[in-house]
Amino acid sequence: MNKKNLERQVETADKTTNRRQFLSLVGRGAGAALATASLAPILFDSGCKNSPTGPSEPPESVPVNLQFDIYNHTQGHIATFTKDKVMSGSSLSFSVSSIKSQYGITNVDNVRMVVRTKTSGAYINYTHSDSLTFVAPQKDTSYDMFLFNNVGTQLYSWMETQTWPIKLLPGSTTFPVYRKDSDGQTGDEGVWGGRILAETGNYGVFDQLNNVLNPQWASFRFGIFNRDSTGTNGKFSYGFGECYGRESWYFYPNENGISVNARLVPDIAGQVARGLGVVIDHIVGWDHLGGDLETYRTIQNGGVLNQAGKDLIAYFFLTKS
Repeated sequence: MNKKNLERQVETADKTTNRRQFLSLVGRGAGAALATASLAPILFDSGCKNSPTGPSEPPESVPVNLQFDIYNHTQGHIATFTKDKVMSGSSLSFSVSSIKSQYGITNVDNVRMVVRTKTSGAYINYTHSDSLTFVAPQKDTSYDMFLFNNVGTQLYSWMETQTWPIKLLPGSTTFPVYRKDSDGQTGDEGVWGGRILAETGNYGVFDQLNNVLNPQWASFRFGIFNRDSTGTNGKFSYGFGECYGRESWYFYPNENGISVNARLVPDIAGQVARGLGVVIDHIVGWDHLGGDLETYRTIQNGGVLNQAGKDLIAYFFLTKS
């Protein structure tokens, strides 16, 4: 059978026979090249389940056991509950109000909550409108569920309105910072960390912040400031300087750093106080609590973070990283 006769028979067969007859006809007389060309649209249909570009099969839904530890975000553990034989891939919903009611929880914010995995601290979901939803995982998992201490409730709403560019990215919990003085000023490194200060009875700026971000009762740290007094690069610099004639200042984007004016604020406790305030100003928001660079008045007392300051910095890291 020559090629022209075969093509004529294939054309006729395609119109008058079913697919099985057509394949039989090709198998009896077609050469390998013609058979391949004729069969390609059939064997590699883009809609075929076995196609390399076809949709992947969703994972099989299986029953999983989930555990939840509830915490006040700066006070510690409150309660534990479990959900057994939850089907993976199903939707899980929680509300702050129902959890408070079920476990008799008081003195926490009424609408805010964040959920993280216990082993890695990975961010799962966050709400500031009472209800929170996420998808059940494929394996048994333990979670940390944080409710927020309401001593600093008024601060949370302020922070949520900020659009300052230095935001923690998901999974980013480390802030390397390095010393950089300017304008001929210098001062005591202890203001920023390294030892307990006689003037305050507490540590310097970054040690105090880190003590909040690494609570003893948590299974993971919320974040950390890695202070390098001799380094030259990091997320931002810290040190002493003229601050454009103000007591403290932060620079962005030309000079990404914070500074305290030791000439205008000569006492150690005052320097720590301004340092704490300007760190929070720099990483949290553009608008200041109580007016221009007045945040420090709200978040510390005598150079020591108060509860409002602890609530605010822990809230920021838990909900943004």
